[in-house]
Amino acid sequence: MRRPHSIILSPGALADLEQIGAHIALDSPERARAFVDTVLDRIAGLAMLPERFPDAPESPLDGVHLRQMIVKPYRVVYEVLRREVRVVRVRHAARSPLQSLDDA
Repeated sequence: MRRPHSIILSPGALADLEQIGAHIALDSPERARAFVDTVLDRIAGLAMLPERFPDAPESPLDGVHLRQMIVKPYRVVYEVLRREVRVVRVRHAARSPLQSLDDA
């Protein structure tokens, strides 16, 4: 049986989640908490089979292979390392792809 990958959220991804929650909370704090919890639960699910989601449009970016998982209307952009999944950003799907990892 495969061991789960560790999940690491970059500072950019954490800031994205805070901003998303704050934006949704303007209308409904309960919905904001529920949505952020849903995103975090889906991210935690990457621990077992992170390769199941497709390449992100930005991949390869700065030589890094990125994948994306959709949690409508957001994209969770992440990198699969040897035993880790590093979440780079959580971006609205309508936004243009990352231009560099400096954006992470």
